[in-house]
Amino acid sequence: MTPKYTASTKLKTVFKGTLTAVALLLSAAPVTTVVAAETLTLSSWLPPTHPFVVNALKPWADQVREATNGNVRIRILAKPLGSPLIHFDLAKDGIADISYGLQSYTKGTRFEVSNVAQFPFLGESAEAVSAAYWQVAEETPEIFAEHEGTHVLSLFTHGPGIIQNRTENKIEKAADLEGLKVRVPGGVANDLIAALGAEQMLVSPSEIYETMSRGVIDALTMPAETMVSYKFIDAVDNITQIPGGLYNTTWFMSMNQGRWDSLSEDDQKAIMSVSGEAFARLQGQAWDVADAAAWEAIKEADIPVTVADDAFIAEINAALEPIEAEWLEKAAKKGVDGEALLASLRAKAQQK
Repeated sequence: MTPKYTASTKLKTVFKGTLTAVALLLSAAPVTTVVAAETLTLSSWLPPTHPFVVNALKPWADQVREATNGNVRIRILAKPLGSPLIHFDLAKDGIADISYGLQSYTKGTRFEVSNVAQFPFLGESAEAVSAAYWQVAEETPEIFAEHEGTHVLSLFTHGPGIIQNRTENKIEKAADLEGLKVRVPGGVANDLIAALGAEQMLVSPSEIYETMSRGVIDALTMPAETMVSYKFIDAVDNITQIPGGLYNTTWFMSMNQGRWDSLSEDDQKAIMSVSGEAFARLQGQAWDVADAAAWEAIKEADIPVTVADDAFIAEINAALEPIEAEWLEKAAKKGVDGEALLASLRAKAQQK
């Protein structure tokens, strides 16, 4: 008996033929694998409105996304995963993928050679000093070794440190610092302030206004921009500016080593193309602009500014001698010619 050929049967036959044709086309087409973008968490402890965050960190995150063709994205967390003092360990231990901070905030002797860019008189430009710091680090593997457990994305500094005090007495010589309680950032600045006769006080930047207003601290050593960023300009009565800076602070931006190793080689190269010296300059430019704006605000607030004279600078140099000698010994123990390293840094920092 011949099977009845209906319209429904015809439709099924056509549909089956179409599916077969589509299947053949798909089998001949190249297979494209869709790879999900890597999202890296970045713990940030500076205020979200700080120039470093707005004009360096966020633009850098955009640059990473663009350089990796969207393969890697940076998520800057709304709140830090810990205090500024532990941010290196946050990255090292994988609590955050990326973190940044001051080497001088990390306790112990982990960072010693890295402190080379904390010395006074390095220059007026955060961009120039930061670029120089990265350049000498690339020539000094011992600096990267001190960041073991992380991949160093960049090294940099902020602008030159100045002295801001809340008393009517100007700080024009070392004797004017004797007995004052001075907020310090750690590292070389701590030792130098103590050598000049002041008492060191470790105070979080967010607590400066309150501690100055209540007389807990008499003065502080920070770059000019902090007076605006942390809004304590009306708590300051006098400023002392030291040409080239009373000190600098060295900063890192690091990524957990295991997380870095999990990225493709192409993405690693792309990230470093916008990191390293490129980021050091980017954030340095942000700090330089913020410092310049702060000096305008200081002028408008009519705060007296004393520029250190040759006699005061000589006192600072005398106090610095044993500090520098101690650092040279520490560098030597790690196989580094500290004198050559410091000389190279100073020379490079003078080149814009």
